[in-house]
Amino acid sequence: DDQSRPGELVMSDGKKIKGKIATTTDKPIRIWVEAEKQYEDVPLDQVASAEVKVLWERDEKEWNFKESGSDVKVYSGKTYPARQVQYKFTLTDGTVIEGDVVAPLYVTTDDGKTKTYVLYKRDKGEVGQKLTDRVYVKSVTFTK
Repeated sequence: DDQSRPGELVMSDGKKIKGKIATTTDKPIRIWVEAEKQYEDVPLDQVASAEVKVLWERDEKEWNFKESGSDVKVYSGKTYPARQVQYKFTLTDGTVIEGDVVAPLYVTTDDGKTKTYVLYKRDKGEVGQKLTDRVYVKSVTFTK
């Protein structure tokens, strides 16, 4: 049962990935709408597009406990990249829903290869990485 749809992902580094896009079989995209304090479940076939809105991104300081069992923290002198985003979904009927989401997108390109991309609400990198190293899905557009 193929529930995929043709579309394009645009990544934060500008790379475009075209192919058939699907999510977990029989699972809707679950969006936390803060203003309503509830989840909206949207079937993938009702999504026309999704765009990211970066709420914040920065280098976070790495803190460690001074000793095992201690509640005293010390700065390690190192940082890691962190980012929080929301997605704005435009549905096929024109409805717009904005909120937090964590959902996998499986993209199968023309060469038959499938790769997983995840719409993250919060992303945290490894110590020493830069924000630009943490590439994320900037937009998703489905084609007819």
